[in-house]
Amino acid sequence: MAAAMVRSRLLSWRFSTTISLINKRFLQIHVSSDKQVLHVQFDDASKREYHALWLRHMCHCPQCLDKSSLQWSTRPHILRPDLTLGTVQQVEDNVMVRWEGDPLKGHEGVFPVRWLQQNGYGREIMKQRAVGARPKPLKGRPSSYSYNDLKENKEAFKEWLKSIYVDGFAIVRDVPQIHKMVTEVATLIFPPQYNIYADYYDVIPETDGVNLAYKLGGLPFHMDLPYYESPAGLQLLHYYNVDSCVTGGENILLDQMYSAEEFRKQFPNDFAVLARVPATFQTIHLSRAIPAYMHYQRPIFQLGYNSEITGVFWNPQIEGPLLAHEEDVGPYYTARWKYANFLEEFHTKHILKLAQGDLLIFNNRRLLHNRKEFELNGGQRHLQGCYINIDEFKSQLYIHCRDDVPHVRVSNQDYIN
Repeated sequence: MAAAMVRSRLLSWRFSTTISLINKRFLQIHVSSDKQVLHVQFDDASKREYHALWLRHMCHCPQCLDKSSLQWSTRPHILRPDLTLGTVQQVEDNVMVRWEGDPLKGHEGVFPVRWLQQNGYGREIMKQRAVGARPKPLKGRPSSYSYNDLKENKEAFKEWLKSIYVDGFAIVRDVPQIHKMVTEVATLIFPPQYNIYADYYDVIPETDGVNLAYKLGGLPFHMDLPYYESPAGLQLLHYYNVDSCVTGGENILLDQMYSAEEFRKQFPNDFAVLARVPATFQTIHLSRAIPAYMHYQRPIFQLGYNSEITGVFWNPQIEGPLLAHEEDVGPYYTARWKYANFLEEFHTKHILKLAQGDLLIFNNRRLLHNRKEFELNGGQRHLQGCYINIDEFKSQLYIHCRDDVPHVRVSNQDYIN
Protein backbone atom coordinates (compact mmCIF):
# COMPACT_ATOMS: atom_id res chain seq x y z
CA MET A 1 0.00 0.00 0.00
CA ALA A 2 1.35 3.45 -0.86
CA ALA A 3 2.66 5.57 2.02
CA ALA A 4 0.13 8.32 1.34
CA MET A 5 -2.70 5.82 1.62
CA VAL A 6 -1.29 4.46 4.87
CA ARG A 7 -1.02 7.96 6.31
CA SER A 8 -4.67 8.67 5.64
CA ARG A 9 -5.98 5.36 6.86
CA LEU A 10 -8.54 5.39 9.64
CA LEU A 11 -7.88 3.16 12.61
CA SER A 12 -10.99 2.01 14.37
CA TRP A 13 -10.95 0.89 17.98
CA ARG A 14 -11.51 -2.69 16.83
CA PHE A 15 -8.01 -3.43 15.50
CA SER A 16 -4.35 -2.48 15.69
CA THR A 17 -2.04 -1.67 12.78
CA THR A 18 1.35 -0.20 11.90
CA ILE A 19 1.61 3.34 10.52
CA SER A 20 4.61 4.63 8.52
CA LEU A 21 5.33 8.29 9.25
CA ILE A 22 6.94 10.78 6.88
CA ASN A 23 10.04 10.89 9.12
CA LYS A 24 10.27 7.07 8.92
CA ARG A 25 8.96 6.48 12.43
CA PHE A 26 6.63 3.54 12.91
CA LEU A 27 3.71 3.34 15.27
CA GLN A 28 1.68 0.41 16.45
CA ILE A 29 -1.63 1.65 17.74
CA HIS A 30 -4.33 -0.27 19.53
CA VAL A 31 -7.49 0.97 21.22
CA SER A 32 -8.79 -1.04 24.17
CA SER A 33 -12.07 -2.89 23.83
CA ASP A 34 -13.81 -0.48 26.23
CA LYS A 35 -12.58 2.45 24.08
CA GLN A 36 -11.01 4.16 27.10
CA VAL A 37 -7.29 3.66 26.45
CA LEU A 38 -5.08 4.19 23.40
CA HIS A 39 -1.99 1.93 23.40
CA VAL A 40 0.98 3.08 21.32
CA GLN A 41 4.30 1.40 20.57
CA PHE A 42 6.91 3.73 19.08
CA ASP A 43 9.76 2.93 16.72
CA ASP A 44 12.24 2.58 19.59
CA ALA A 45 10.00 -0.20 21.04
CA SER A 46 8.88 2.02 23.94
CA LYS A 47 5.22 1.62 24.85
CA ARG A 48 2.80 4.20 26.19
CA GLU A 49 -0.87 4.25 27.01
CA TYR A 50 -3.14 7.30 26.93
CA HIS A 51 -6.56 7.51 28.55
CA ALA A 52 -9.37 9.00 26.46
CA LEU A 53 -9.92 11.80 29.01
CA TRP A 54 -6.19 12.57 29.22
CA LEU A 55 -6.08 12.89 25.44
CA ARG A 56 -9.15 15.12 25.37
CA HIS A 57 -7.60 17.36 28.03
CA MET A 58 -4.28 17.63 26.15
CA CYS A 59 -5.71 18.19 22.65
CA HIS A 60 -3.38 20.30 20.46
CA CYS A 61 -5.93 21.40 17.89
CA PRO A 62 -6.33 25.20 17.34
CA GLN A 63 -9.74 25.06 18.98
CA CYS A 64 -8.29 23.72 22.24
CA LEU A 65 -4.70 25.02 22.35
CA ASP A 66 -4.23 28.74 21.82
CA LYS A 67 -1.21 29.10 19.53
CA SER A 68 -0.03 32.51 20.74
CA SER A 69 -0.22 31.91 24.51
CA LEU A 70 0.30 28.10 24.35
CA GLN A 71 -2.45 27.75 26.94
CA TRP A 72 -5.39 25.37 26.81
CA SER A 73 -8.69 27.14 26.25
CA THR A 74 -10.80 24.03 26.84
CA ARG A 75 -13.21 24.50 29.75
CA PRO A 76 -13.09 21.76 32.43
CA HIS A 77 -16.78 20.90 32.03
CA ILE A 78 -16.02 19.66 28.49
CA LEU A 79 -14.18 16.65 29.97
CA ARG A 80 -17.22 14.51 30.61
CA PRO A 81 -16.29 11.24 32.36
CA ASP A 82 -18.26 9.19 29.81
CA LEU A 83 -16.11 10.32 26.85
CA THR A 84 -14.58 7.39 24.95
CA LEU A 85 -12.34 7.01 21.93
CA GLY A 86 -14.01 6.92 18.54
CA THR A 87 -11.63 6.84 15.58
CA VAL A 88 -7.88 7.35 15.40
CA GLN A 89 -6.19 8.62 12.24
CA GLN A 90 -2.54 9.23 11.49
CA VAL A 91 -1.69 12.22 9.30
CA GLU A 92 2.02 12.84 8.70
CA ASP A 93 3.65 13.42 12.12
CA ASN A 94 0.36 13.76 14.03
CA VAL A 95 -2.16 11.36 15.48
CA MET A 96 -5.75 12.54 14.98
CA VAL A 97 -8.46 11.45 17.43
CA ARG A 98 -12.24 11.76 17.58
CA TRP A 99 -14.19 11.01 20.74
CA GLU A 100 -17.61 9.53 21.20
CA GLY A 101 -19.71 11.83 23.37
CA ASP A 102 -17.58 14.92 22.69
CA PRO A 103 -19.78 18.01 23.34
CA LEU A 104 -17.93 19.89 20.56
CA LYS A 105 -19.55 18.63 17.40
CA GLY A 106 -17.14 17.81 14.59
CA HIS A 107 -14.12 18.19 16.87
CA GLU A 108 -10.96 16.29 15.93
CA GLY A 109 -7.99 16.18 18.30
CA VAL A 110 -4.40 16.63 17.15
CA PHE A 111 -1.33 15.10 18.88
CA PRO A 112 2.24 15.41 17.58
CA VAL A 113 3.89 11.98 17.69
CA ARG A 114 7.08 13.30 19.30
CA TRP A 115 5.03 15.09 21.99
CA LEU A 116 3.11 11.89 22.79
CA GLN A 117 6.34 9.95 23.13
CA GLN A 118 7.85 12.55 25.47
CA ASN A 119 4.77 12.84 27.69
CA GLY A 120 3.84 9.33 28.66
CA TYR A 121 2.70 8.52 32.18
CA GLY A 122 2.41 5.51 34.46
CA ARG A 123 4.17 3.88 37.40
CA GLU A 124 7.19 2.60 35.52
CA ILE A 125 7.83 5.90 33.75
CA MET A 126 7.50 7.83 37.00
CA LYS A 127 9.78 5.39 38.82
CA GLN A 128 12.50 5.62 36.17
CA ARG A 129 12.33 9.39 36.11
CA ALA A 130 12.30 9.69 39.91
CA VAL A 131 15.26 7.39 40.45
CA GLY A 132 17.21 9.10 37.68
CA ALA A 133 16.52 12.53 39.20
CA ARG A 134 17.95 11.72 42.61
CA PRO A 135 21.13 13.74 43.27
CA LYS A 136 24.40 11.82 43.04
CA PRO A 137 27.46 12.55 45.20
CA LEU A 138 29.83 14.99 43.49
CA LYS A 139 33.12 13.45 42.40
CA GLY A 140 36.25 15.47 41.81
CA ARG A 141 36.80 19.18 42.19
CA PRO A 142 33.92 21.70 41.99
CA SER A 143 33.44 23.47 38.68
CA SER A 144 35.08 26.88 38.42
CA TYR A 145 34.48 29.65 35.87
CA SER A 146 35.93 33.05 35.07
CA TYR A 147 33.48 35.93 35.41
CA ASN A 148 34.55 37.38 32.05
CA ASP A 149 34.03 34.02 30.36
CA LEU A 150 30.48 33.84 31.69
CA LYS A 151 29.76 37.27 30.21
CA GLU A 152 31.42 36.73 26.84
CA ASN A 153 31.28 32.99 26.11
CA LYS A 154 27.84 31.45 25.61
CA GLU A 155 29.16 27.90 25.91
CA ALA A 156 30.86 28.69 29.23
CA PHE A 157 27.63 30.29 30.46
CA LYS A 158 25.63 27.17 29.56
CA GLU A 159 28.17 24.88 31.24
CA TRP A 160 27.94 27.08 34.34
CA LEU A 161 24.15 26.68 34.46
CA LYS A 162 24.45 22.92 34.06
CA SER A 163 27.08 22.69 36.81
CA ILE A 164 24.81 24.55 39.24
CA TYR A 165 21.91 22.31 38.26
CA VAL A 166 23.68 18.93 38.34
CA ASP A 167 26.30 19.47 41.08
CA GLY A 168 24.30 21.96 43.12
CA PHE A 169 27.04 24.61 43.18
CA ALA A 170 29.90 26.27 41.30
CA ILE A 171 32.60 28.88 41.88
CA VAL A 172 33.10 32.07 39.88
CA ARG A 173 36.60 33.55 39.88
CA ASP A 174 37.89 37.08 39.29
CA VAL A 175 34.67 38.90 40.16
CA PRO A 176 35.44 42.66 40.29
CA GLN A 177 35.59 44.34 43.70
CA ILE A 178 32.60 46.57 43.00
CA HIS A 179 29.75 47.29 45.41
CA LYS A 180 26.70 45.04 44.70
CA MET A 181 28.62 43.15 42.02
CA VAL A 182 26.92 40.03 43.38
CA THR A 183 23.63 41.27 41.91
CA GLU A 184 25.31 41.75 38.52
CA VAL A 185 26.44 38.13 38.55
CA ALA A 186 22.96 37.01 39.58
CA THR A 187 21.39 39.00 36.74
CA LEU A 188 23.38 36.95 34.24
CA ILE A 189 20.82 34.28 35.15
CA PHE A 190 17.88 36.30 36.50
CA PRO A 191 17.37 39.40 38.69
CA PRO A 192 17.74 38.76 42.44
CA GLN A 193 14.81 37.50 44.51
CA TYR A 194 13.68 40.29 46.84
CA ASN A 195 13.20 39.28 50.49
CA ILE A 196 13.55 40.65 54.03
CA TYR A 197 17.22 41.32 53.29
CA ALA A 198 16.22 43.39 50.21
CA ASP A 199 17.82 42.55 46.85
CA TYR A 200 21.25 41.97 48.41
CA TYR A 201 22.86 41.83 51.85
CA ASP A 202 26.24 42.52 53.47
CA VAL A 203 27.94 39.95 55.70
CA ILE A 204 30.19 41.99 57.99
CA PRO A 205 31.13 40.92 61.53
CA GLU A 206 28.97 42.77 64.07
CA THR A 207 28.51 42.41 67.81
CA ASP A 208 24.73 42.82 67.62
CA GLY A 209 24.01 41.51 64.12
CA VAL A 210 20.43 40.62 63.14
CA ASN A 211 21.71 37.23 61.97
CA LEU A 212 24.20 34.77 63.49
CA ALA A 213 26.00 34.85 60.14
CA TYR A 214 27.05 38.42 60.98
CA LYS A 215 29.16 37.27 63.92
CA LEU A 216 32.60 35.66 64.21
CA GLY A 217 31.42 32.25 65.36
CA GLY A 218 30.88 29.16 63.31
CA LEU A 219 27.46 28.20 61.94
CA PRO A 220 25.75 24.79 61.96
CA PHE A 221 24.33 23.26 58.79
CA HIS A 222 21.23 25.13 57.61
CA MET A 223 19.31 26.47 54.63
CA ASP A 224 18.30 30.11 54.34
CA LEU A 225 14.77 31.54 54.61
CA PRO A 226 12.70 28.38 55.27
CA TYR A 227 9.99 30.59 56.81
CA TYR A 228 8.99 31.64 53.27
CA GLU A 229 6.41 29.59 51.38
CA SER A 230 8.99 29.56 48.57
CA PRO A 231 12.41 29.86 50.24
CA ALA A 232 15.39 31.29 48.40
CA GLY A 233 16.56 29.19 45.47
CA LEU A 234 20.13 29.91 44.43
CA GLN A 235 22.32 31.73 46.92
CA LEU A 236 25.29 33.81 45.80
CA LEU A 237 28.13 34.86 48.13
CA HIS A 238 30.75 37.28 46.77
CA TYR A 239 34.02 37.54 48.68
CA TYR A 240 33.97 41.28 48.19
CA ASN A 241 36.69 42.50 50.56
CA VAL A 242 38.58 39.79 52.43
CA ASP A 243 42.09 40.43 53.70
CA SER A 244 44.66 37.65 53.48
CA CYS A 245 45.32 37.86 57.24
CA VAL A 246 41.81 36.53 58.01
CA THR A 247 41.98 32.89 59.13
CA GLY A 248 39.22 30.27 59.19
CA GLY A 249 35.74 30.89 57.84
CA GLU A 250 35.73 27.98 55.41
CA ASN A 251 32.33 27.17 53.88
CA ILE A 252 31.10 23.58 54.05
CA LEU A 253 28.35 22.30 51.74
CA LEU A 254 26.29 19.15 52.22
CA ASP A 255 23.74 17.74 49.78
CA GLN A 256 20.63 17.41 51.93
CA MET A 257 18.65 15.64 49.20
CA TYR A 258 21.30 12.94 49.02
CA SER A 259 21.72 12.77 52.80
CA ALA A 260 17.94 12.55 53.30
CA GLU A 261 17.77 9.48 51.03
CA GLU A 262 20.55 7.86 53.06
CA PHE A 263 18.83 8.78 56.34
CA ARG A 264 15.60 7.16 55.14
CA LYS A 265 17.47 3.91 54.39
CA GLN A 266 19.13 3.76 57.81
CA PHE A 267 16.38 5.23 60.01
CA PRO A 268 13.04 4.68 58.22
CA ASN A 269 10.86 5.22 61.29
CA ASP A 270 12.55 8.49 62.25
CA PHE A 271 12.42 9.64 58.65
CA ALA A 272 8.67 8.98 58.63
CA VAL A 273 8.24 11.16 61.75
CA LEU A 274 10.11 14.10 60.18
CA ALA A 275 8.10 13.67 56.98
CA ARG A 276 4.81 13.87 58.90
CA VAL A 277 5.18 16.17 61.92
CA PRO A 278 5.54 19.85 60.92
CA ALA A 279 8.41 21.94 62.25
CA THR A 280 7.87 25.64 62.91
CA PHE A 281 10.26 28.02 61.11
CA GLN A 282 10.11 31.65 62.12
CA THR A 283 11.86 34.99 62.21
CA ILE A 284 10.43 37.69 64.45
CA HIS A 285 12.62 40.77 64.40
CA LEU A 286 10.94 44.16 64.47
CA SER A 287 14.01 46.36 65.00
CA ARG A 288 15.80 45.50 61.75
CA ALA A 289 15.92 47.74 58.66
CA ILE A 290 13.10 45.69 57.10
CA PRO A 291 10.99 44.48 60.06
CA ALA A 292 9.98 40.84 59.85
CA TYR A 293 7.28 38.77 61.54
CA MET A 294 7.18 35.50 59.67
CA HIS A 295 6.51 31.89 60.54
CA TYR A 296 5.72 28.81 58.47
CA GLN A 297 4.91 25.23 59.45
CA ARG A 298 6.04 22.34 57.28
CA PRO A 299 7.64 18.91 57.78
CA ILE A 300 11.40 18.76 57.41
CA PHE A 301 11.04 16.15 54.65
CA GLN A 302 8.51 16.79 51.86
CA LEU A 303 7.34 13.79 49.84
CA GLY A 304 5.79 13.71 46.39
CA TYR A 305 3.09 11.64 44.71
CA ASN A 306 5.27 8.52 44.57
CA SER A 307 6.90 9.07 48.00
CA GLU A 308 10.04 10.53 46.44
CA ILE A 309 11.74 13.26 48.47
CA THR A 310 10.87 16.54 46.76
CA GLY A 311 12.11 18.99 49.40
CA VAL A 312 14.09 19.20 52.63
CA PHE A 313 13.85 22.10 55.10
CA TRP A 314 16.47 22.30 57.84
CA ASN A 315 17.47 25.29 59.92
CA PRO A 316 17.53 24.55 63.70
CA GLN A 317 18.64 28.12 64.43
CA ILE A 318 15.25 29.58 63.55
CA GLU A 319 12.87 26.85 64.67
CA GLY A 320 10.00 28.19 66.73
CA PRO A 321 7.77 26.33 69.21
CA LEU A 322 6.69 22.93 67.95
CA LEU A 323 2.93 22.72 67.40
CA ALA A 324 1.99 19.05 67.16
CA HIS A 325 -0.14 16.30 68.71
CA GLU A 326 0.92 15.33 72.22
CA GLU A 327 2.08 11.87 71.20
CA ASP A 328 4.28 13.29 68.41
CA VAL A 329 6.45 15.63 70.50
CA GLY A 330 8.82 13.02 71.91
CA PRO A 331 9.27 11.11 68.63
CA TYR A 332 9.85 14.40 66.77
CA TYR A 333 12.72 15.49 69.01
CA THR A 334 14.23 12.00 68.95
CA ALA A 335 14.16 11.92 65.16
CA ARG A 336 15.43 15.50 64.94
CA TRP A 337 18.38 14.62 67.21
CA LYS A 338 19.22 11.59 65.09
CA TYR A 339 19.12 13.59 61.86
CA ALA A 340 21.29 16.39 63.31
CA ASN A 341 23.96 13.87 64.31
CA PHE A 342 23.59 12.09 60.98
CA LEU A 343 24.39 15.34 59.16
CA GLU A 344 27.42 16.11 61.34
CA GLU A 345 28.85 12.66 60.63
CA PHE A 346 27.78 12.44 56.98
CA HIS A 347 30.54 11.13 54.75
CA THR A 348 30.12 13.48 51.77
CA LYS A 349 30.88 17.16 52.36
CA HIS A 350 32.57 19.87 50.35
CA ILE A 351 34.95 22.19 52.24
CA LEU A 352 35.69 25.42 50.36
CA LYS A 353 38.32 28.01 51.23
CA LEU A 354 37.58 31.05 49.09
CA ALA A 355 39.46 34.33 48.68
CA GLN A 356 38.74 37.90 47.63
CA GLY A 357 37.29 37.98 44.12
CA ASP A 358 35.70 34.54 44.40
CA LEU A 359 31.94 34.01 44.28
CA LEU A 360 30.17 30.89 45.47
CA ILE A 361 26.78 30.10 43.92
CA PHE A 362 24.80 27.14 45.22
CA ASN A 363 21.30 25.71 45.38
CA ASN A 364 20.02 26.77 48.82
CA ARG A 365 17.06 24.39 48.47
CA ARG A 366 19.27 21.36 47.88
CA LEU A 367 22.56 22.08 49.70
CA LEU A 368 22.93 22.84 53.38
CA HIS A 369 25.79 25.17 54.23
CA ASN A 370 27.73 26.03 57.34
CA ARG A 371 30.77 28.09 58.19
CA LYS A 372 33.76 27.52 60.40
CA GLU A 373 34.69 30.07 63.03
CA PHE A 374 37.11 32.77 61.84
CA GLU A 375 39.51 35.37 63.19
CA LEU A 376 39.99 38.80 61.62
CA ASN A 377 43.53 39.28 62.93
CA GLY A 378 43.21 43.02 62.32
CA GLY A 379 41.80 42.61 58.79
CA GLN A 380 38.40 42.76 57.15
CA ARG A 381 35.98 40.05 56.02
CA HIS A 382 33.18 41.58 53.98
CA LEU A 383 30.94 39.36 51.85
CA GLN A 384 27.91 40.38 49.80
CA GLY A 385 25.10 38.01 48.95
CA CYS A 386 21.77 37.67 47.17
CA TYR A 387 19.31 35.03 46.02
CA ILE A 388 17.64 33.86 42.80
CA ASN A 389 14.23 32.18 42.73
CA ILE A 390 14.67 28.45 42.06
CA ASP A 391 11.94 28.26 39.44
CA GLU A 392 13.36 31.23 37.54
CA PHE A 393 16.70 29.43 37.52
CA LYS A 394 15.16 26.23 36.13
CA SER A 395 13.35 28.25 33.48
CA GLN A 396 16.58 29.92 32.33
CA LEU A 397 18.38 26.57 32.38
CA TYR A 398 15.85 25.04 29.99
CA ILE A 399 15.77 28.14 27.79
CA HIS A 400 19.53 28.15 27.28
CA CYS A 401 20.31 24.44 27.44
CA ARG A 402 17.01 22.96 26.26
CA ASP A 403 17.25 19.17 26.05
CA ASP A 404 20.96 19.04 26.89
CA VAL A 405 20.38 18.51 30.61
CA PRO A 406 19.51 15.43 32.67
CA HIS A 407 16.64 15.32 35.14
CA VAL A 408 17.94 16.32 38.58
CA ARG A 409 15.77 17.05 41.58
CA VAL A 410 16.43 20.61 42.79
CA SER A 411 14.40 20.33 46.03
CA ASN A 412 11.71 22.82 45.03
CA GLN A 413 8.89 20.34 45.88
CA ASP A 414 8.26 19.70 42.18
CA TYR A 415 6.89 16.18 41.76
CA ILE A 416 8.58 15.88 38.34
CA ASN A 417 12.15 16.86 39.29
